[in-house]
Amino acid sequence: MRELSRANLASRAYAEIRKELIAGQFEPGEALKLRELSERLGTSQTPVREALMKLAAERALIVEPGRSPRVPNLTLARFVELRDMRVALETLAGKGAAENATPSLTQELRSLHERLLRAKNEARFKETLALNRSFHFVLYKAAGRDILVAMIESLWVQTGPYLNFLYPGTVAVSDTSHPHARILAGLEAKDASIVATAIEEDIVYGGRPVVDHLIGLKQDDVPHPVSALPIGKSREKSLPRIE
Repeated sequence: MRELSRANLASRAYAEIRKELIAGQFEPGEALKLRELSERLGTSQTPVREALMKLAAERALIVEPGRSPRVPNLTLARFVELRDMRVALETLAGKGAAENATPSLTQELRSLHERLLRAKNEARFKETLALNRSFHFVLYKAAGRDILVAMIESLWVQTGPYLNFLYPGTVAVSDTSHPHARILAGLEAKDASIVATAIEEDIVYGGRPVVDHLIGLKQDDVPHPVSALPIGKSREKSLPRIE
C-alpha cells in the first residue's frame, strides 16, 4: 500500500506540474526547484522528483547532471514544427466540437473568453494564459476524441512556456476582434469550417510574437519573458496541495 500511495502522489504531482507547463505558468529556461515544488504541492520530494523525470522523458523538461530540471529553450525551427502540428490536430478537434456543439458548451466557452479578455485588458497575464488553456481544452474535449486531446496536450506541454511571449504590451482587445469570438460564432452555427479557420488563425497569427521573438534571438541567447509577467504569487496559487 505504501508503494501504491507513493505512485499515486507522483501521478498527481505529474498532472499538476504538467498542467502548469501547458498553461504557460513556467517560463523558457526556468529551473524547477524540487524543494519549492514539494512545498507548494504539500508532498515529499520523492514523488515530485519522479514527476519531473517523467516530464523530462516527454521532452517537456531538460535534466542535466548537478542541475535542477529546467524548461527547454526552443529553436525557431522546432517551435514552428510544433505549431504546425498543433494546427493540424487542433483544427480537427475543433471540427469535432462543432459537430457536437450545444448551447451549454457555447455558454461555458463564452464565459471563459469574457474572463480572458478582462484579465488581458487588466494586464493579468498569467491568469490570461490559464484561461486561454481552459478555453481551448474545453473546446477540444467536446469533440469526444480522447486520444486526439492527449496528443494536443503533448504539444502544448512543450510550447506552453512560450505563451509568455504573447503579451509584449497591454493593448486592449475587443470581443469581436479575437479569434475566440469567431470560434463561438462557428459553434453556434455548427459550422466546422468557421471553427477550424478561427483556430488556425488563433495559433498562427496569435503566435506571431513568439516567432518574432525567436527570430530575434542569437543561437546562444536565453529568452526572458517580458517583465510585466508576474510569476510568484500567481503560480503558488495555481499549484494545489496534493496531500
